[in-house]
Amino acid sequence: MKRHRIIILGFALWALGMLAASCSSPDPAISKVDGMYVVDTSLIEDNDIQGFKGPTPILVYIKDGSVVKVERKGEWKEGQRHIDRVFEGIGHSWDGKSLSEAGDSEVDAVSGSTFTSKGLIENVNLALEYYMSKKKGRK
Repeated sequence: MKRHRIIILGFALWALGMLAASCSSPDPAISKVDGMYVVDTSLIEDNDIQGFKGPTPILVYIKDGSVVKVERKGEWKEGQRHIDRVFEGIGHSWDGKSLSEAGDSEVDAVSGSTFTSKGLIENVNLALEYYMSKKKGRK
């Protein structure tokens, strides 16, 4: 009888542990959309990267170990002319590159939009580093 209670108690503790593990919240900065991982730099803790007039958050889409695309997230205060110049000039610099190639890329700032360019470049690098640090167990 006592042995039976111990087995039941052990099973109950195991079940409670499994329930707690399944309820733990996933990383909010990394989501999965259409088979791609999406890193949202606005949700990375302590991200203080700035362009000329404010934050320059982005979404980096990753699939099969390569960058699919980089998109601006939300409204930037940079001014549409600067945003367009930066994304037309360097916005696709990481597309199709493996994570290691993308992380090693030397991307130059767009003349006349240097701070906005640097905000984008730094956010891409942050997203790649963050993803690589968290990707253990992801496929």
